Amino acid sequence: MAFRNKLSFFVFVLFVFLVSATFSLADEKEDLDQLLRKCKQQCRTQPGLDKQEHQKCERDCEEYVKVRQRQQEEGQGGKQGDGLQSDRYKDCVDFCYRWPKSAQLQHCLETCEQVAGAVIEKFLNTEEREDPQREYEKCQQGCQERRWSQERVRSCLKECDEHRKQREQEQGGRGGQEQGGQSEEKGRQGKGGQSEEEGQQGGRQEQGRQSEEDENPYLFHQQKFSSHIKSQQGKVQLLEKFNKRSDLLQGIENYRISYLEANPSTFAVPNHVNAETIFFVLSGQGTITLLQENNRETHNLERGDIIMVRAGTILSFVNRDNKEKLRVASLLQPDNVPGDVKAFVGAGGRDPESYYNTFSNEILEAAFNVKGDQLRKLFEGQNKGVFLKASQEQIKALSRDESSEHGTGGPWPFVHGKSQSNKPYNMFNKERLSQSNQYGKFYVVSQDDYKMLQELDVQLSYANITKGAMIGPYYNSRSTKIAMVVNGNGYIEMACPHISQQQQQQGQGQGRRQQGSQQGEKGQRGSTSTYQKMSGRISRGDVYVTPAGHPFVAVASNDENLEVVMFEINARYNHRYQLAGKNNILKQLEKEAKELSFNVPAKQVEEILNKQQGSLFYPGPKQQQQQQGGHADA
Repeated sequence: MAFRNKLSFFVFVLFVFLVSATFSLADEKEDLDQLLRKCKQQCRTQPGLDKQEHQKCERDCEEYVKVRQRQQEEGQGGKQGDGLQSDRYKDCVDFCYRWPKSAQLQHCLETCEQVAGAVIEKFLNTEEREDPQREYEKCQQGCQERRWSQERVRSCLKECDEHRKQREQEQGGRGGQEQGGQSEEKGRQGKGGQSEEEGQQGGRQEQGRQSEEDENPYLFHQQKFSSHIKSQQGKVQLLEKFNKRSDLLQGIENYRISYLEANPSTFAVPNHVNAETIFFVLSGQGTITLLQENNRETHNLERGDIIMVRAGTILSFVNRDNKEKLRVASLLQPDNVPGDVKAFVGAGGRDPESYYNTFSNEILEAAFNVKGDQLRKLFEGQNKGVFLKASQEQIKALSRDESSEHGTGGPWPFVHGKSQSNKPYNMFNKERLSQSNQYGKFYVVSQDDYKMLQELDVQLSYANITKGAMIGPYYNSRSTKIAMVVNGNGYIEMACPHISQQQQQQGQGQGRRQQGSQQGEKGQRGSTSTYQKMSGRISRGDVYVTPAGHPFVAVASNDENLEVVMFEINARYNHRYQLAGKNNILKQLEKEAKELSFNVPAKQVEEILNKQQGSLFYPGPKQQQQQQGGHADA
């Protein structure tokens, strides 16, 4: 009997999904009456429901049809032929949350996932072909819009990636066989006026970018972010775990990077996270409200602001600008399972789902001293997502800085009876400009500047590298640097002994540099470190990691400045050692040490080390060549 009820429930959900699919692909003038009749008929014939549940099911059908009718009138109910038909999945989930048997909610959602998975499979095998990159973007979008577990989303994205590689290989093969079909190749590329040679070059660049990431476990392109929360008005994305691809990053497995983006005049509903969080405002103007015990703080935020929020603190965001998006990067350290970040929403309904709905009606009625009907209206009314459009009056009211108006003992938070201000600290305060020249600016916010950073042993820094210039080489003595590209593009290089050692163990000696290969005994060569150059192209939204002790360089493109924000873990007692320029640490060596180390006279070593008079920021390779060429012409 239980199996039959479960099967019939699956059939009902499948019916909802397919009916919504049929009508979402119909003409703009949908036969909503027919949809309503079918839906109600399914409610009446569904076994295991009493009279009250049948009636509720029919009311849900009526409400759903009203929503579809409003969408038609607003011009949103037309054809949905683009991408993976995500509306069908959303409709299915919407019906699940309306289902009166709450105990069967999880099974209902799993059913939607199964059917949506079939939709993705059908997409991947479709005969309709277009530009592989466009297909890949659609597939990614479909994966990220699902309410799947992170593991399922990652698996889906991997399938998209494999499909893209296969399509690019197919397209490349056709291009090599059909030399006379340039116009057709242009059409497949989807970029008007692009030559076949340019298209192939673009494909090689994209493949090279993917190859770089596959070979460089320290580089995470923006595709490695998955949508943690997403709606029309905003999104929160979470970068995959650092140690997912390599054990070399096991030391930072309990840290995660997230990215928040909110549309103008948007409110993000209150929630709390099981992680200590450091927020950094990349762009825009926002407001953050923090709740703890009997205290509430509201702070206005702008570009460069840093604020730390302890785990379990209820917080909400507002984008108070009516034109510009609010962009925020975050470093999170979960308190429970290493690297497992979870958000909890109380002030919600069905979307976002309120955790109050998990509890039985009896518990909620006793806790709130309110009848169940009133509670259902409260906890089932919201279905517009985490990010909500707000009026200018609401934005103005939510953006008032009232940190000193609430609470009974000083500013939040309280630490063992002592008050400590949690006001944001701005990175771009002129006092924080650590180093500057015509090739770049370097800002640092240390634990002495912003005391809250001491709890996580973290400091933040920001590099603005002038176009065509570079930063480094340098290395950090203790701290591991997790960096996100804020604006611009360029490339990075890093010396890594670990990858080279792995290649040695596997018998792969290509690409490494060995010192003393022509002199000395075999044992002496074995004691000399060998390094692998870890490199990659970076652009806005990419993340890279530089472990402690690893010499590192970043170069900005010739088109625009490269801006990078860095979260530096284990910052206490850390030193930044420059390996070039007037502050090159090697210049402190004794003459004898220089001669013995480099096997050339100390005078020659000093001439080379003293040649570069800059510090930290220098002309990039192309700029250096141009300058040298200019001197030669003169």
